[in-house]
Amino acid sequence: MDTQTLELLGHQSGDLLSGLKQLLDDGMLTDVTLRVQTWRFACHRVVLAASSPYFRAMFSHDLEESRQDVITLQDIDPMALGMIILYMYTSKLYISEDNVQDLLVTANILGISRVYSACVQFMLSHITVNNCCGVFQFGNWLNIEELIKKAKECICDGYPEVCKGAEFVNLPLSCLIDILSDDSLNVEEEETVYESLMTWVRHDLTTRGHHLGDLLKHVRLAIIPKEYFEKFIAKEKLVIESDLGQELILKVKEHHKKAEKEKIELEETDDICDNDSVAVFQGSIIPGNGCDSPNADLLLWNILPFAEQTTTNNSLVEVNTPMSNSSPTELNTSVRFGMYVEDLLSFIDGRNPPTFFNPLQHKFYLSHRSEGGEVTRRKCHNNAAICTPDNEVYVAGGVNVRLGGSRREQTNCEADFHVYNPQQGAWVERKRMTTARCMFSMGYAGGKIYAVGGRAHFTYAKCTCTVEAYNIQEDSWDYVIPMPCKLCSHAVVSARDRIFVLGGTDEKDQVHDSNLTYDPESDVWSELAPMGTARCEFGAAVIGEEIYVVGGISPQGLLCSAEVYDIRRDRWRYLPDFPQDRKSIKLAVLGGQLYACGGQVIVHRPQGTWSLRNAHDLWRYNRRNERWESVVDSIPFSTTSVCVSSKVSIKHLHTKEE
Repeated sequence: MDTQTLELLGHQSGDLLSGLKQLLDDGMLTDVTLRVQTWRFACHRVVLAASSPYFRAMFSHDLEESRQDVITLQDIDPMALGMIILYMYTSKLYISEDNVQDLLVTANILGISRVYSACVQFMLSHITVNNCCGVFQFGNWLNIEELIKKAKECICDGYPEVCKGAEFVNLPLSCLIDILSDDSLNVEEEETVYESLMTWVRHDLTTRGHHLGDLLKHVRLAIIPKEYFEKFIAKEKLVIESDLGQELILKVKEHHKKAEKEKIELEETDDICDNDSVAVFQGSIIPGNGCDSPNADLLLWNILPFAEQTTTNNSLVEVNTPMSNSSPTELNTSVRFGMYVEDLLSFIDGRNPPTFFNPLQHKFYLSHRSEGGEVTRRKCHNNAAICTPDNEVYVAGGVNVRLGGSRREQTNCEADFHVYNPQQGAWVERKRMTTARCMFSMGYAGGKIYAVGGRAHFTYAKCTCTVEAYNIQEDSWDYVIPMPCKLCSHAVVSARDRIFVLGGTDEKDQVHDSNLTYDPESDVWSELAPMGTARCEFGAAVIGEEIYVVGGISPQGLLCSAEVYDIRRDRWRYLPDFPQDRKSIKLAVLGGQLYACGGQVIVHRPQGTWSLRNAHDLWRYNRRNERWESVVDSIPFSTTSVCVSSKVSIKHLHTKEE
């Protein structure tokens, strides 16, 4: 006799849950009622015990509740309990920003790990500068390390904005101290930290005023400029009257006097020494080769304010001493993360960490890859990059460089979308675009990033007119109204909270001189005055109310011409030509100066043939003298496929002098 064993797990579990839910809805066979405040929930003990270790312990031991028909639960939100009971009977959980914290607390009490984990992940994906203080406080309350870490990173990264938010003044004392003492605060001036502290204290002066003295120890008073300190801190009544306030003021004033004295002595030492070379040992400046210093006890932190003196060895050492290990009034002179910020040009090949360049100092910076900082992007070309007003650098799409396979497979486009994490030195993946794109551009307006036009395949696809917008806060893409025409190899810039789309080619390979603008608020495309020269694969950038375009390809060949568009007057005019015919040139604006880099030039061979060669030089346009000036002949370590300007902390970078 034949026998057969069938395992129909999916069907059986579905039928079981459906049957239990029906019993719950009909009120059949329920044997216990949970009471929370004024709410009552009739349930089945076996379902509660099977789903929750809390109820399993309650019903399986000789506890009073195990014999009760109605069980009163304390410190539980009734709506959250109802949602979790629904989850027990259906496996469906409805999470929103309004209920996630109550759900997480209830799941934690009941020991339902899947709900707990789902709530934690939901909160992690919804942390913003507007709610990070609340999440940080909540994470500390429940000791959820993931939430604490992610929320604190958000607080530190966006501190100048976060400290002005409504949640900041409601932080408990312990959380505030944790934040103020962190070296990772992304502030360019310590005055920002001091002012945020005073805002927090004044919010509830009656109960917080006596904490001011202790809190001031976590502000780096010694690195605040003397003028600001004397005018706003040393004369602040709350500071003077606080515990340790006057002692800290005297300590900082002594620090200022000592620094000024040692500065004078250092200048005198430099005048005495015939030899300009110096050697640095354990915080002292010792002139080299035979010149004895009249003062061999000059502290290192007077020369480098972000370093402190140590006696462990005779070498230059950076020591960040936590204030918790300091004496009550010891001054912390450590520099915050944001104080290392410089305005730099960022050269991006879309796969490796960017190469950074300071054109004023002719100094290159390379990323240090820390643990977790592995390259995560595929090697692509013809991608697009953008730096948002919040100083976040994104890179998207491009042609996936893949060896082997068919020609179609070798030229596939990607929908990848990444943001650069400067502390890890890595590209971090975000929600992929809806459409794979190459030969496209991105712009920013209304708090969103727009991916405009391009091709879905490098070889086998025509241009597209589709446009999709990325919501940074929600990590999501949505299509918006398409362009009036299909374009690729065009340029996109942002000004007046609008998107401008310039030039490009269409599906018939016709080069355009068009100038289109998109207004996100009205969701309307408009045509503006066309460029003087039709062009594609060119560079574009905005300075104030003007849009600059340089180089590219016209129907006649490569271009060196440059134009500028006056947004207010809707009018174009020509500029002096770029020194060389060039396509795919990249423009960026830094400190009000226009820079042009990279691209491709034509190289003629003796045999009468020609080829394209990558250019790696950097030029600057002198607007006053109306001429192009060479900045550097070669930008190392980068293919210069994309160039953007951004504020970058050099704390996690190392230098490569030109």
